[in-house]
Amino acid sequence: MTFKLLGCLSAWIPARRAAATPPIEALRESAAEPRGVSPARTASGLVLAAVAIAGGAVAVVRSNATWVMLVAVIVPALVLCGPAIVTAASRGSARVARRVAGVGGSIAAGNLAASPRRSASTALALMLGTAMVTMFAVFASSLTSAVGTDVRDGLQADLVVTSATADFPTIDPTLAGRITELPDVDAVAALSVTEGIVAGKAEAVGGIDPTTLPTMFDLDPIAGDLADLSAGGVAVVGDDPTLLGDTLAIEFERSTLEAPIVAVVARSTGGFEAPLYFVDRQTLDTLVGRLLDARLFVGLADGAVADADEDVRALVRATPGAFFETRAEHVANSGSGIAAFRNFIDGMLLLAGFIALLGVANTTALAIDERSGGLGLLRAVGATRRELRRIVRLEVALLSFVAASIGIAVAVGLGWALIDVAGGTEIPSVVVPWPRLAATLVVAVAAGVAAAAWPAFRVSRVPVLELAGRNH
Repeated sequence: MTFKLLGCLSAWIPARRAAATPPIEALRESAAEPRGVSPARTASGLVLAAVAIAGGAVAVVRSNATWVMLVAVIVPALVLCGPAIVTAASRGSARVARRVAGVGGSIAAGNLAASPRRSASTALALMLGTAMVTMFAVFASSLTSAVGTDVRDGLQADLVVTSATADFPTIDPTLAGRITELPDVDAVAALSVTEGIVAGKAEAVGGIDPTTLPTMFDLDPIAGDLADLSAGGVAVVGDDPTLLGDTLAIEFERSTLEAPIVAVVARSTGGFEAPLYFVDRQTLDTLVGRLLDARLFVGLADGAVADADEDVRALVRATPGAFFETRAEHVANSGSGIAAFRNFIDGMLLLAGFIALLGVANTTALAIDERSGGLGLLRAVGATRRELRRIVRLEVALLSFVAASIGIAVAVGLGWALIDVAGGTEIPSVVVPWPRLAATLVVAVAAGVAAAAWPAFRVSRVPVLELAGRNH
């Protein structure tokens, strides 16, 4: 039912436009799209764009996620302003295009303004596709940076034993004791992780030894004392010291913990889903049963790194579900879980981008067919097939550049507002991956040109007299 409704809505505007076409005009072999852009349409789009920008600014200033919803009106704003943007881009790029590609560049820039609505609809698909890629790139880079910063700043252990998967603890809980018995090992701090419900939301809860773990990983306490966890308290990851003393309820599958907040810490232990709450390991085992370990932090005696490294490595290698890492390796791999998730999303976005490029190819083919008479005249006055193909490719390249640039700019602004307002302690700062965005821009332009290659080749093979004889 939803898809039928969306299909009807998407066909409503073309149907209205077709019904309003005069009968004589409808008898033409190709449509004559008006070159002018409605001032009312452009003004409406600018108003919506101002509302979107204001909503994002207020959301950041007030740290209120409700205002971020206003940013969504940027999409209809782009739809309304699309023809005006294309026309402005055509005029602004004409001089540069002529310097770069000569007369063919001027013709390509002028062709954008010849059908501003059609060009704008083509650009919109590229804008949205590029914006999705950019949004996720900003989110993933910010999250990766946050995770990596926690590990780089907090890790003090010499060696780390990690689970076989980033999602589930898989380390035998007896491994920590066996590593501790090695002669060159100074201390071992185990971390277990389970899921609990806090204020109706599922959160990761970590079980630690409050005396050993702070020597292996600095959680950066800003209020309270982690040693009080042994008395049944809870430590919270955050930046609000006034939480100290409040009672927190954590619901597990078969039990509930109601305990005072005895410490507030500035960082967690790193990882894709790092714990936001810490309790004493023995308390957690009593509530949910004996858990497998998610991570082991190993401290070595001074001067014994090389020998102990091999002993711990051999012991871990003989234990299923456990992986050995040096300190440098663990810091480098701290964002591996996010990278795997990012690769999956990139694959989905690549598929969406491919579908958008099919639309670009189809729209370009239609636009070429409508301008076949003009292209035939170019051939008649001396333009070669190669020059004709070049004009078409330059036109699509300019359109792709404008669309991708706007998509990236909009997504960076929206991503900045969303992360700043809703990132919380998990994503404390925004990181914009400029090199990746520059590569996205280049790929978007190259993909647009590739999508236009077949329509350009096809029109270049049509005989001159047939092209010139078509109405336009």
